Amino acid sequence: MVETLDKNFESVCELDLIFHSPKVHSILDEIVMGGLVMETNSHEVLRAVNEIGKLEKASEALVGGKTAAPTKAGPAKSATHKF
Repeated sequence: MVETLDKNFESVCELDLIFHSPKVHSILDEIVMGGLVMETNSHEVLRAVNEIGKLEKASEALVGGKTAAPTKAGPAKSATHKF
């Protein structure tokens, strides 16, 4: 576990654990799941964590793009029916 953290943070220290806790949790989630050690190969763990990071960035770009994009249709018109 320390080897994997050290490869990710390049000489891991306590401050890395405090200031990058979501990343540390992702790494630990790849190693241990439900109290069982799932993966011990640090290269596989880092590969999975990097893929998760790429997916998170792509997801943020999609969500951010939808909310930040201006609409060309103009203001929405309410549908009124005349009988």
